[in-house]
Amino acid sequence: MRFIRVVLAVILSLPLVAQSEQKEKTTWAQEPPPIARKRSEVHHPTVKKRSPKNTVSPKDIDRMTTYATILGRAIGCRINVDSEMTRVGKWMDLTFPPGTALQRTYLPIFLEGIKHHALEQRQGRSPDSCETIQKEVREFPWP
Repeated sequence: MRFIRVVLAVILSLPLVAQSEQKEKTTWAQEPPPIARKRSEVHHPTVKKRSPKNTVSPKDIDRMTTYATILGRAIGCRINVDSEMTRVGKWMDLTFPPGTALQRTYLPIFLEGIKHHALEQRQGRSPDSCETIQKEVREFPWP
């Protein structure tokens, strides 16, 4: 239930924007790339075969980004996804346990993904129509 409250708080903070408003995009040409560091200085979450509380698999990351995309687009279309959010929230708690470094790393990424896709859908910059999204939400194999 806590997960849904956090997601709803993020979604409710989304601004309502006009179709004519364009979001400025930053490209590598406008912003220099980050300074290269030695491999030993860079912290990356461990990505390998999952063992509880300290690693995550590439499949989990792929699932998380897919859920964020579909849920964000559905929210952008104002489709009720409460039950789907509950199911994904339970999956997130199992995959990225509360209070762990994994959750502190991946939950904000997940929420930003939902926010991004909701805004893109609202602004008409999504490749899918709301009818397509509604059908996808109904037929998607949720966790």
